[in-house]
Amino acid sequence: MRKLFIIENGSDLARETADRMTELLGKGFEVSREDPSDADMVLVFGGDGAFLHGLESWGFPEAPILGINTGHLGFFQELLPEDTELFKQFCSGKGFTLQTYRLLKAQVYSSKGEQTVLAINDFTIRDRGAKVARLCVTIDDKLVERFFGDGFIVASCAGSTAYSYSLGGCIVDPRLESIQLTPMAPINSKALRSFTSSMMFPPTSSLTIEPMEGSSLDLGVYADGMDIDPGEIIKVKFSLSEKRIHVVRKQDYDFWGKVESKFL
Repeated sequence: MRKLFIIENGSDLARETADRMTELLGKGFEVSREDPSDADMVLVFGGDGAFLHGLESWGFPEAPILGINTGHLGFFQELLPEDTELFKQFCSGKGFTLQTYRLLKAQVYSSKGEQTVLAINDFTIRDRGAKVARLCVTIDDKLVERFFGDGFIVASCAGSTAYSYSLGGCIVDPRLESIQLTPMAPINSKALRSFTSSMMFPPTSSLTIEPMEGSSLDLGVYADGMDIDPGEIIKVKFSLSEKRIHVVRKQDYDFWGKVESKFL
């Protein structure tokens, strides 16, 4: 018996779509909303927010993840509610390919101690009170920049089409494992100098961001848009995690075709 685990975004449309589509499967399937640990496939009904936050709340399940778009952009989602035949085929474990994403990892050192947080798309680090963030950026233990501006987006290849892209970051083919550092409103003047473009780093690199000595900042760190509320931040070290998620795609899936259809 195939075991399917359902994640929804809480909307009536998502729940109604999940109920209708799973009813089409008939016998031979066990559907659950309680435990994804032994699922053969995870079904996410909603948009990209449901995908990101739902997977985070369940600890990023190991099973293949199939997204059904009942939201807006749906960049991670592969099917629409009317794609019932493909839905039945994929749930049966047939006719799809898997796209693998490595997760981003943030090691946060703060007044509350140390914690490790994972994200699919990106981390945002900025001052909560809208002050100019004065930050030191260290790449692989070498101080590279003393930054003045709103803050940074640290993005994976998956997150290159999200917040980072809206700030002028580049779109990265998901076959390239990488870390992208995108500045938010960098200040570049005679008095203060900051890099104004995003920077790309290989998967083996680590980035450390910390307040400059003497700066009075109330830094916030956000994982895929969610506040992790770590306390007073001392420093944050970013790298690629060894943990991965596996997203179900059609066999003829074309990343750049999806980019064109979603953005142009």
